[in-house]
Amino acid sequence: MSFRIDVKGLTEAQDLINNLRVQPDNFVHWANVVQRTAKEICHDPECNRIKFKHTETLAFEYTFADKEAIDCVIKAINQHRDSMPMVLKEIYGRVIIDLENKKKEFKST
Repeated sequence: MSFRIDVKGLTEAQDLINNLRVQPDNFVHWANVVQRTAKEICHDPECNRIKFKHTETLAFEYTFADKEAIDCVIKAINQHRDSMPMVLKEIYGRVIIDLENKKKEFKST
């Protein structure tokens, strides 16, 4: 699979390059947006069911009380993914895969 990007000038090329890097502020912003949205979807303002946060090393730490809490995070990611920079879209795509696998750790009820 291949893709092509047309760039008209130096400024546009620099903007594209900058969008391909994960900017720490963007990473933190989107992690907070996903966390806040997931808590709203799951009605979890006290953080009893969802703990999803960024680390200083631009990674994620998360724990969930149940499968539904994981689904709330996945829904939150999907709700905002189109607005994210290209690199973060890819990162959150991998997070969704990890979360789907994490759901398998919970017993069916």
